[in-house]
Amino acid sequence: MKQVLIIDTRAGNLFSLKAAIDQMGYETTVRQSPDDRNYDAVVIPGQGRFGTVMGNLKQDGWLDYINNLRNTDIPLLGICVGMQIFFESSEEDPGAEGLAWFKGKAKALDFPKKPMVGWTPLNSTYWPNQDVYFVNSYAIESSEHQIAMAHYGVDFCAAVNHGNFTGVQFHPEKSGQTGADIIRQALEGNIVSQDETSIIAQPNLLPRIIVCLDVDKGRVVKGTNFKELRDMGDPVELAIAYEEQGADELVFLDISASNEQRPTALKRVTEIANHLSIPFTVGGGLKKLDDVKAFLDAGADKVALNTTAVVQPDIINETAKAYGSQCVVVAIDVNREGDELPIYIHGGRTLVENKFFDWTAEVADRGAGEILLTCMHRDGTGIGFDTELTKQVSEQVNIQVIASGGAKTEQHFLDAFNNKADACLAAGMFHSGKYRVETVKEFLKQNGIATR
Repeated sequence: MKQVLIIDTRAGNLFSLKAAIDQMGYETTVRQSPDDRNYDAVVIPGQGRFGTVMGNLKQDGWLDYINNLRNTDIPLLGICVGMQIFFESSEEDPGAEGLAWFKGKAKALDFPKKPMVGWTPLNSTYWPNQDVYFVNSYAIESSEHQIAMAHYGVDFCAAVNHGNFTGVQFHPEKSGQTGADIIRQALEGNIVSQDETSIIAQPNLLPRIIVCLDVDKGRVVKGTNFKELRDMGDPVELAIAYEEQGADELVFLDISASNEQRPTALKRVTEIANHLSIPFTVGGGLKKLDDVKAFLDAGADKVALNTTAVVQPDIINETAKAYGSQCVVVAIDVNREGDELPIYIHGGRTLVENKFFDWTAEVADRGAGEILLTCMHRDGTGIGFDTELTKQVSEQVNIQVIASGGAKTEQHFLDAFNNKADACLAAGMFHSGKYRVETVKEFLKQNGIATR
């Protein structure tokens, strides 16, 4: 069995990457400092800021180890920021120097919204038209060693290959079977171009359908206006089913954690993440940066901050600084009461004084990567998303906005995407079994909305 080393950069989720490689039949070892063992392949994971990753690699004694791999035939895979560090520098942290194996620097390109979060096809003779998952604010514009390009407002380098090194800007461990195939090729040193290629023009990211698992006491539940909770099933079984149906992401929210002053069960997060090859967000009971680290280590790709973000808003800045904006989702529970838009925390139980549009602007300025906008007045009603409010927020902030609350039919998703929702989140209509994710996607395609 081939031995794969995953270098722990102390900057994000290693669990999902390790699980993905383990499931391919490799034996993985995660280390925070070098050892004398001989490995068949080495992987540098892809979360965190450029400067944080480079600083941690230097502090932990990895720089010489990595540079010594340059003259070997040991396959080396760098993912996202793990690819960027092999260039000279990054505009994310101007004072930080990269490994400089390749010329160029990661730039804050003119993306329509930052960070770039979602699925888009590759323009490549290696993996033509394959949809893969990106989550990044910075990218390499172009490289003499590029083997794939992608487009989000502008073209940018999606993958490079030179000698024993393969770098990908996207997250293959969260890109389904396509991603698994790419990881295997990289670890085997078998990156081979196909004879022909074509690319379907895709000017923007594909709209995402996200399934929410609201969990209370270990079971998935659903209610109406955040009340009258009904048992909908086991979270692990539902997570597996939704990935098979074609869900683009899952969100796991422990809706009672903040109210009961207890942390979300990390063991359950790990159990769910162990079965997924799509992105996974977790929220509930995160009160400090150590909690964020624990959830990322347990298998979450992103964290959703709600109650704590309101009570301790600096945690948004701290999390973005430590792990990058792409890891930070701020969930906002808002209720339309006449002409007012009051915000609630503690699972919709506690009214706060924050003014709605002031708060949406503030979370974006503090470094959130996405806003999960749950309209309590629509939640569980089946009358559709509040598309007017979603559109207002999407036009107000330069980060992605996820519509939530009220979905019951395919038309509701179409209405939201036509009103500038970047993603739509639903729970009850899928948990009930009346609709499947692929059914909604087929309806969207028939009405001119491309999906993965």
